[in-house]
Amino acid sequence: MPTIQVYVIVPADDSDTCSASELMNVKSWSEDNNLKLYCTKSKEIVFTGRGARNKSVTLPLHLLDIRQVHSIRALGVVLNDKLTATDHVSSLLT
Repeated sequence: MPTIQVYVIVPADDSDTCSASELMNVKSWSEDNNLKLYCTKSKEIVFTGRGARNKSVTLPLHLLDIRQVHSIRALGVVLNDKLTATDHVSSLLT
């Protein structure tokens, strides 16, 4: 099976109600297109603004293998949960 990266963006205001339904939509879409969603290889990142409190998002029970991270690499760019360039610049300098 081919490997693809899917990014699901959910507004912070809807994170409590949308995450389960959005992930189920991604799972259904992947099955319809002969793809498999590997929860153990998936990552969750919650973007917050400066001075914002860290918001905890609870995933549905069948998706608990998805781990929450503070930074991800997408197309060679390191994005952190504060949307600052510090992690990306640090990765370039090391």
